Formats: sequence, C-alpha cells, structure tokens
Amino acid sequence: MNNCPGPTAPQKEITAYLNKIYEQGDLEPVMNELHLWSLDSEYINKDKLEKNSIREFYDLDYDLYFSYQINYARAGYQQKNKPALPEGAECLICRENASSPGKENLRIFDLKLKGVEEETDFFLQLTPFPLFPRHLVLINREHTPMNMGAESIAQSLSFIGMAPHYTLCSNSDLEWAGASILSHSHFQLLHKRRLPVMNASPLFEFDSEKGLKVEALRFPLPVIRLSSEKRTDLVREGSRIIDLWKKTAPGMRTVNMLIYREENNFICTLVLRDSQFRTPEDLQKYKSEGIGVVEAAGSWIFPPPSGYPEEELTQNSREIIKGFFKGIRVFDPLDIKGYDFLPYKRKENV
Repeated sequence: MNNCPGPTAPQKEITAYLNKIYEQGDLEPVMNELHLWSLDSEYINKDKLEKNSIREFYDLDYDLYFSYQINYARAGYQQKNKPALPEGAECLICRENASSPGKENLRIFDLKLKGVEEETDFFLQLTPFPLFPRHLVLINREHTPMNMGAESIAQSLSFIGMAPHYTLCSNSDLEWAGASILSHSHFQLLHKRRLPVMNASPLFEFDSEKGLKVEALRFPLPVIRLSSEKRTDLVREGSRIIDLWKKTAPGMRTVNMLIYREENNFICTLVLRDSQFRTPEDLQKYKSEGIGVVEAAGSWIFPPPSGYPEEELTQNSREIIKGFFKGIRVFDPLDIKGYDFLPYKRKENV
C-alpha cells in the first residue's frame, strides 16, 4: 500500500495504518505490511535471515524429505546484558515490550480471536530471530500460561480462518515436552510453509463420525491428524485426544500442535510428547535446548556450531536427526498398541 509509515514510525502510527488495511476485511495484507516494515526498520536482520540455508534429505523409511538449518538469525540473541523488562511486562513476549529499550523497532498489531465461547485479545509481532521468511508470533494479550486443550485449538482455528495461507504451530504446556515460554500463551506462524509432518502419509485410519477423519501418521514420532470442514469437530475431538493422552501419565504428557487449511478442510495435527523422553546426551553438543514443535514436525533448527566443525553436522545430518527423533519418541508409531488410549477403533482394510 501507499503511504506506509517510515522506519522510525511510532506504534500509534503503525496501528492506525494497519487498522485501515484490516478494515477492508483481510488479515494477511496486515501481516505482510508488518513484515515489510520490520525489514525496513531493521528489526529483522535481513543478512542473518538469508544465511539460514535450509538443507533437505530424503528418508526412504517414511517417504519424506526432512529439513534442517543452522539458525544464524538467533546467534547473539541470548546476550548477557539484556535490558530490564519494561514496566508492566512479566516476560519477554508481553505486549509492553513493543518499542521498549532494546526493542525500539518492535511493532505489533492487535486482534481478537474466538475461543470456545468468548473472544480473546491477541496481538501479532515478528520474531527477531525468524526461522523462515514471514515468521510471526501470535501472542495472548494477557500474560496467561500455555495450555493445550479446547481453548487453544479454538483460538488457533479462529486465526487460520482469517489467514488460510499460514501454518500455526504451537509449542506445548509442559517443560521438556516441546515447550518454549511456558508462562505466556503464544503460537508460531509460518507463511506458506509445509513442514515435513504435513506431507506424511497415513499409517492407518480410525473409525470416527461422518465428516471427521482421524489418522495415525507414518512419521518418526507418534502423530495423530484430524481433518474436517467443521471447526467444532476439531475442537471437540482434538481436545478429547489431548485430555486422554495427558491422563496416561499426568504431569508428563502433552502435545505439540499444528493447525492449517487444505482446500475446504481444517487440519489439526497432534504430536504426542512426554517430558521423560529428551535429547540423548551424545547429541547435546549439536543442540542442548528442548525440541520444539517445528523440529518435532521434521524441520530441525541448530544453533551455530560451537566446539565442533560445521561439516560434522552437515555430513552426518541424517543420522544425527534420526537420533534426536529416537530420543524424544514416546513409543514406536508402528506399534498399534501405543494408540490404545484413543476412543476410536482402527478401521479395517484401510
């Protein structure tokens, strides 16, 4: 659009500009403008983003391409002397961080999402260390904890209904089980990005009600994919599966989640996680932090090499990534007994 605010424009001016676009009824142009402004203002480091070279390898066992990158955009982010949190902020992603010292060029966009019963205030921002182009974060305006269940599914579907070209990825609500910032509810947003799990074929299908498809996937981790034209189907059955999985080992089990659209269907993909299953010790030199949703979905992110040559990772990426998958896998996805907690029977001859 014309008359885009300059790179030093204050939040008030950005808000007015983006609201004018949003009034035309489409959210994605708003997100595009916020992305372009963040590049203009150098909130996103273009050079570091371009250095994030994504490599792929094919795995015959799953008939899938998996990917990995060394994320230079994040290098230096965890600096020793970070500015203190601004007044009113309780964590690094609270709304009060916008335009604060150290984040002078951070701008946001406010919106509402429909939950199970009520609307909730959220806001959009770019991440300073993007994994991919147009990588945004959708954040609850209130400093409220992550919670995987009906409300988070409903809110995610509400967003995807407004931005169908995005994939929404959710880290979990349990430490060491695919979590990031546990204290503040948020989602990762990837533009036109198909993560490997989205291309996974079904191992088998479960009996479910008409219009709803429930499948276990051919993937290194146990994954359940639900698809339906009706959002209410996914909220009801997705939350049911999450609750049942959590009850099999209270305080240890939860899920990572992806929500996206394919033609007329909404898709809810649940990756089963357990905090007892972590990165093997011999692989921690490549990545010591927890394994989040993007990696559990098959697109691995490694920090710049420290203490080992980069060639060690690039030449052995297949074996290393398979080792990570094996370490965080709760059960063998090929074992039908692992899915006994589900309230469905396996379809025969499918």
